[in-house]
Amino acid sequence: NQQWQVTSKNIAKVSIVKQMMAGNTGVMEFYSPAVKQDMIAAYTNVPTTGWGVMIPQPLDELFARAESEIYTTYWVALLSFSACLLLSWWITGLITRPIAALTLQVRDLAGQQRAIAPLVKQRIETTEFLVLFDSFHRMSKEVINSQADLAQRVKDKTADLGKAKSEALYLAHHDQVTGLPNRMSIRKTIQQLIDSKRSFFLLFIDLDGFKNINDTYGHGAGDSLLVSIGQHVSQNLESGDILARYGGDEFVLLLQGDNQRDNVYSRSNKVLALIKQPYVINSHTLLVSACIGISQYDGEDIDTDGLIHRADVAMYQAKHAGKDQVILAG
Repeated sequence: NQQWQVTSKNIAKVSIVKQMMAGNTGVMEFYSPAVKQDMIAAYTNVPTTGWGVMIPQPLDELFARAESEIYTTYWVALLSFSACLLLSWWITGLITRPIAALTLQVRDLAGQQRAIAPLVKQRIETTEFLVLFDSFHRMSKEVINSQADLAQRVKDKTADLGKAKSEALYLAHHDQVTGLPNRMSIRKTIQQLIDSKRSFFLLFIDLDGFKNINDTYGHGAGDSLLVSIGQHVSQNLESGDILARYGGDEFVLLLQGDNQRDNVYSRSNKVLALIKQPYVINSHTLLVSACIGISQYDGEDIDTDGLIHRADVAMYQAKHAGKDQVILAG
């Protein structure tokens, strides 16, 4: 009896027994001194009798029985997770691959490529992306065509501007009637020759009787006569000589290849002879003569005006001397 009492006292100290004695119901783990093992048990209290009922089971047996189910559950979870990863990767590819292709097209378009990379066919394609890609592809072609058209228009406009610039420069430096260098052009050339200290002769030519031709036959006939005289004299010049229309019926001729006064005087008389030849304009035979004043640049003149003025004064001296004359400025 004493041993039973000791055992009963030891049992009463077990936690699950304390719970039953307190009238509780539940499941809990505990250590059993009787079997010297960790146990798990469901327990309750019967109200009518006051007895406590407990169904214990060693934890080792429970774990051994559940181990196979645990491993099975583990492998099922692992396989499910792997399947989810593969499915996610596949679904992500369905979305990202068309986006990557679309991004490539955007880069080609931004880089002004002449052709857009085609869409690579996928085994499984989504209708939405195909519609989007097709729409973008058509838009890209329109943009490329527009760029090409714009580039061609810019090229054409640039060519037109270049042509217009050349024409403007030509008109700025050439006489509109005769096509010869004009007043501004010849003055620029004279100043360049003065700056370079190169010796040359300047012939200032003024036509005699030109006003009468304008009054009799009209300005159209007068312009045609100026053109014919300019062409006739230009065709008989030497290399380096420059003939320009200075204004009205006045011309300026630069002789750069001859430094001998006698030769220049002789060539000036040849110019007079060319001018005096008859010209047939609108079925009318027109005759004019000219006076020529000559000035030589020998390093003393410092600007264009001084050199032209000396030649102009010599030309008027020739007119007063009876016209159809050549006078060399002193």
